[in-house]
Amino acid sequence: MALAGRPLISILEGGAFDAESADRVFRVLQFFALGIVTQSAVEIAARAFYADKDTMTPLWIALIVAGINLGLAITLSNLYNVPGLALANSIAAGCELLLLIVILRRRWQGIDGAHCSERRSKP
Repeated sequence: MALAGRPLISILEGGAFDAESADRVFRVLQFFALGIVTQSAVEIAARAFYADKDTMTPLWIALIVAGINLGLAITLSNLYNVPGLALANSIAAGCELLLLIVILRRRWQGIDGAHCSERRSKP
């Protein structure tokens, strides 16, 4: 999307945008594309907490990250206008993933699938 988004926007908008508007949409698309993987991984990491019957930790992290997102959105929208909002969202998703993984690693004494399955199989 970050590379092929420009022609895709031209096809989908059907001539409704001028060149400047198409550029603006493409910049927003590029910044959102940065966060696609992290936003997907956040869902998986949060489900690891739910599997441990812990719904409060992902909730508190999401609230903290919402504050981070708001601060970044204000700052980056002043610098980059609308694309700054997309960049703020992508950065905040990365922060959320990082926080979730750090807490999971501490709670599970690391994240190693083979080691965890060995530990569970021992009496």
